Amino acid sequence: MVSACAPSNPTVHPVVETTSATDGTPVVLVVDDDFQLCELLGDLLESDGLEVLRAWDGEEALRLVETTTPDLVLLDIRMPRLDGIQTCAALRMRPETADIPILMLTADVDEESIGQAFAAGATDYMAKPPSPLALRFRAAGLINAHRRNRQLRETETRLQSVIRHASDAILTLDQTLTVVSANPSAANLFAAAAENLLGRPIGELLAIAPENLGALPVETESCFPGAPGRMVEVTAGEFHSGGRRFYTLIVRDITERKKAENQLRKWQVMLQSTLDTLSAHIAVLDQNGVILEVNEAWKRFARENGLQTGNFGIGMNYLALCEQATGPESEVAHALARGIRQVLAGKAAYTLEYPCHSPWARRWFIARVARSADLPEAPIVVAHEESTEQHLAREQLQQANQFMRRVIEAIPDGIGVLDAHGRLKLANRALSHILGVPASELLRQRVSGFLSRHRRLTLREAVRRLLHRGGGVEDIETSVRRKDGCFVPVRLSLVPVMSDQTLVVIVEDLTPQKAMVEVLRRRDEEWSATVDAISDLILLEDPQGRLRRCNQAVVTFLGTTYRDIIGQPTVRHFFPHLADTARNLREAVGDPPEFQLPGHDRWFEMSSYWIPQERGIGTGWVHVIKDITARRQADSAMRRLTAAIEQIAEAVVMLDGSGYVQYVNPAFEKTTGLVRESAYGCQFFELPVGPVQASLRDEIFRALQSGREWHGIYTARRKDGTTYQEEASVSPVWDEAGRLQNIVAVCRDVTEQLRYESIAEAVNVMETTGYIFSGIRHEMGNPINSVKTALTVLKQMENPSRATIAKYLDRSLAEISRVEYLLKTLRSFSLYETPVLEPLPIVPFLERFCSLIEEDFAKRGIRLEYRFEKDAGTVRADQRALHQALLNLVTNAADALEGCDDPTITLRVFRREHLVSIVIADNGVGLTPQQLDQLFKPFYTSKPHGTGLGLVITRKLITKMNGTVELRPVPTGGCEAIVTLEAVAPKE
Repeated sequence: MVSACAPSNPTVHPVVETTSATDGTPVVLVVDDDFQLCELLGDLLESDGLEVLRAWDGEEALRLVETTTPDLVLLDIRMPRLDGIQTCAALRMRPETADIPILMLTADVDEESIGQAFAAGATDYMAKPPSPLALRFRAAGLINAHRRNRQLRETETRLQSVIRHASDAILTLDQTLTVVSANPSAANLFAAAAENLLGRPIGELLAIAPENLGALPVETESCFPGAPGRMVEVTAGEFHSGGRRFYTLIVRDITERKKAENQLRKWQVMLQSTLDTLSAHIAVLDQNGVILEVNEAWKRFARENGLQTGNFGIGMNYLALCEQATGPESEVAHALARGIRQVLAGKAAYTLEYPCHSPWARRWFIARVARSADLPEAPIVVAHEESTEQHLAREQLQQANQFMRRVIEAIPDGIGVLDAHGRLKLANRALSHILGVPASELLRQRVSGFLSRHRRLTLREAVRRLLHRGGGVEDIETSVRRKDGCFVPVRLSLVPVMSDQTLVVIVEDLTPQKAMVEVLRRRDEEWSATVDAISDLILLEDPQGRLRRCNQAVVTFLGTTYRDIIGQPTVRHFFPHLADTARNLREAVGDPPEFQLPGHDRWFEMSSYWIPQERGIGTGWVHVIKDITARRQADSAMRRLTAAIEQIAEAVVMLDGSGYVQYVNPAFEKTTGLVRESAYGCQFFELPVGPVQASLRDEIFRALQSGREWHGIYTARRKDGTTYQEEASVSPVWDEAGRLQNIVAVCRDVTEQLRYESIAEAVNVMETTGYIFSGIRHEMGNPINSVKTALTVLKQMENPSRATIAKYLDRSLAEISRVEYLLKTLRSFSLYETPVLEPLPIVPFLERFCSLIEEDFAKRGIRLEYRFEKDAGTVRADQRALHQALLNLVTNAADALEGCDDPTITLRVFRREHLVSIVIADNGVGLTPQQLDQLFKPFYTSKPHGTGLGLVITRKLITKMNGTVELRPVPTGGCEAIVTLEAVAPKE
C-alpha cells in the first residue's frame, strides 16, 4: 500500500548498488494475500529496476525460494493458512535465506504483532499502507547493506581459507619483527602450537638477520629448537595497517628438495656404472634424437665394427642417421626410427626384432626404445641386445606345437591347455564344438566363463589343489553353457603340466548318457506328476499292507519324507494303535463313511479299490482319502448363522417369492409386538404391522420386481397401533435360473437416532454459518483495501496523466467488480433449492453439453476429448442443476491447464450396475494433499481471482440429486473430478 504522506520531490529515486557483475539485478519477493496490493507493490519496485517475484500466501513463497534466493522479502503479517510470522520463521530456518533482510508489512500496528515478527527474525517493519518513496528507499537501503555484508563475508572467508590451507608457513610480523600471527602450516614446520609462536622475534625462528629481509627470497636454516637443521626458503612482503608497518613472511621447507638434489647427483653416477655393467648396447638420446650418453657395451660394439670415433657417437643425431640410412639394412633402420618417433610422441615403449646375417653367421637382435622416466622431457633409452638363442628356441617350439596340434585335433574329446590364470592357450575342434564357439575365439578366454558361479569356485579349488600337490588328476562333473545359451552336461578332467605351471583340461560330452537317464527319469515321474497335482491322499498298498507308492499330499500330511514311509506298514502311520490288529488300511478304517485320524481334529472319507491280478500276482489296494472338514464346517456354520440371526437386535423377516412370511426372528416380535407363529404363512403387507403408507409398500414391491434392493426410512406401525421411525433394507434373492426365490428384510428402530442427528445438524449449521461469515468478511475486505490503496496513490500524485488516472480507476473498478461477482456467487446458494428430478438420458445430455463448450475451449487452445459408453443409460437428475455443476468442474479443469504444453480435458461416462459415473480429467498441475483437504470449504481457492464457492455450489447441487462428487490427483499428472448419480432401471 502507499502512505498518505508523499515526498515533495517525486523525481528523487533510490539507487541500488551493484558492486560486481556477478550480483546481477536485485530480486525482491513480495508476499501478500491481497492480489491488487501485491501488484501495486510489485509495479512500484520494478520501476526502480528491481526484479520482483509475487506470492499470494506463505506456502507459495516458500516454494519460490527453493529455486530463487531473493535479496529482500516484503512479507504481510496477516495471511490465511501460513501467516507472515510463520513464514518469516521458516525462511530463517533455511541456510540460503537465513541472512536476507525481511521487511514486515502490517495494517494493525500493535506491539504484540511487532514483537512476534522481530522474534521470528524480521529485519524491519512498515505500517500498511506504506509511503511509496519511503518504501523504495527502505528497500534500496536494505538490499545495499545486505549485498555489502555478503561480499565482505565472502572476501574474508576466501582469504582465511587460502591462509589456512596453504602448504607453506605464513607468518605476520610487526615493525619490531615480532610474530603476531601464524597459520597451521607454520605450526607444523616449527613443530610448535601456533599460540607458542606468537610474540617471538623472527631471529629466534630463522637464521637470518633482520636487515636481510629486503634481499629475499633467500635459503637459510631454521633456528627453532623443534626443527633443527632444516633448510627453508623465505619470501617477504610489506604492508601498512592503522598507520603501522607489518611484514608477511612465507617460509617454504626445502629440506627434502636439497636431499633429492644431492641424491640425484649420486644416482647419476650409479646409473652410469649400472649401464656399463649391462651386456646390451645402450644409448641415451635427448628429445631431438641426439646421443647424450652410451655405455661400455656400445663403445665395445663400435670398436669391433670399425665405428670408433673420438666420443663413440656422443653428440651425433642417431634418429636422423636411422631415417637417412640406405642399403640392405635400411628397412630395419627406418623401422627403428619410426619406433623412436612413437616413443617421443608419448608411446610407452617400442620393441623391434631384426636379423643381422653375414656369410659366416646368422644372428638376431632385439632393439628396445623407452623413456628413462615417466616425464615428457625425460631422455630416450635405446638398447640393442642379441637374441639368436631365443629365436632358434622359439622356432623349435613352434614346430613341436604344430605336431601336437595335429595330434590333439584327432582326439574326439574336447582338449584345452590352460595357463596359470585359467585362460585357454590351445583348444581343439571337439572343444569348439562342445562350447559352440570357434576355436580362434576361444583363445585367451577363461573356461570358468562357461560355468555357473558355484562351479567356478569348484574349478578354482581343483586348480589350486593340483598346482599345490604337484600331480594327479581332478575330475569334475558339471554343465557348461554354450554360446547360444544351451547347457551341455560334461565331465572335466584336469591334468597338471608342472614344467610351465599350465593345465590340460579334457572335456567329455555327457549328453548321450544324460539323455538316456532323462528318458528313464521321465517315465518314472509320469505317475508322480499326475497324482501329485491332486489334493486328496492317494496310496498304493501291497497285499501285505506295506506302502508301495503315494503322492505328495500323503508326505505333506504326515510331515515326513518318502524314504521314511515307503515299504513300511501303512496302518502304523495312520492308526498306530491298530498296527497289531489291522492288516491293511481298509480294515483299520472300517465301514463308517466318515472318520477322524488319531491326533487330528479334521474329518476324512476314504474310497478303496482292489488292483486286479497282474502276471498272477495280486498288487494290492489303492486308497483315496478325501478331507471333508470344510463340508462339515459349512453345515456347522449354517447352524451358527441361524443362531446368530436369532440373537441380533435388528428385526429380520424372510419371505418367499410371492411375499408370504417364512421366518421372523425374536427381534421382530420385540419391535412389532406380533408373535412369530401368527405371522408364518401370511402375506407380509396384509399384517397389522409395517409401513403406514400403502403407497410405500407398492414402491418396495416394484423395486424388488425390477431386481433392485430397496433401502429407506419410513413411519411404521406396531401391533398396538403406536408408530415409530424404522430403517429397512429389503433385498431380493435369486435362484440359478434367475427367478425370484426369497425376499429378506432387515429392519431397525431409528427413532432416537434421528432425534440425535437433528440436534447435531442444528449445531453444524451454526458452525458453518460462522465460518461462512468469517470468509465473507476476509474476501470482501481485501478488494476494499485494494481500492483504498489505489485511490490513495492517485491522490498523492502531482498532476497525474490521463493514462495514469485511467490505470488506477480501472484497478478500482476491477476490485468493485470482484465484490459484485462475490455477491452474485453467494446468490447461487439459494438456486435450485428444490430441484426437479426426472429421468435424463445421460449420453445425449453430455453430447449437447460438449457442443456448447467445445468452441470456447478451442479458442483457448484446449483440446476436448470425450469417450461415452452408448449403454450408459438414464439418470434421475435436474437438467439445469447438472449443467451448472458440470460447467463449474470443467471451468476449474481449464484453469488448471494454464502453462501446459498440450492442454487436454477428457470427459468419460460409464455405468456400473445401478450407478452412472461422469469423469472430467485434465493433464494440468494436479492437487497437493493440503489442497484436497480444503477444496470443499467455502472461500478456499488456489487461484488469484477465485471466490472459493464454485466447488461448494457444485457439491450442493450434486447432493440434492442424490449423487456424489469427488476430486483426486492422477499419478501421471493432472486431476480427475468424478460425479456419480443413481441410474434409472430399464423397467422404470
